[in-house]
Amino acid sequence: MTKIFQNSLLQRKTRYQLLATVIVNIITFGHGFGVGWLSPTLGYIQSTDSPLDLAVNIDEISWLGSMIGIGGMAGNLIIGLLLDRIGRKFCI
Repeated sequence: MTKIFQNSLLQRKTRYQLLATVIVNIITFGHGFGVGWLSPTLGYIQSTDSPLDLAVNIDEISWLGSMIGIGGMAGNLIIGLLLDRIGRKFCI
């Protein structure tokens, strides 16, 4: 029975590597969901069925779209500083 799991990803020494890989890739999925969320939501925000109480113009929507990029850039700078100061394991 142990020969079946000999080259498996569920081995004790590879289990933590797999877990660390999944945790690090959650950041990438989060960014993808944020960018993907914006496209269908823009039409909903501008429609008459919008959950907002005020009318949203194109300038405000462009700010909403650019905040994703600005947040990604600022997040990279902040996490870079934190990685050097408090360590990689703690930041993950």
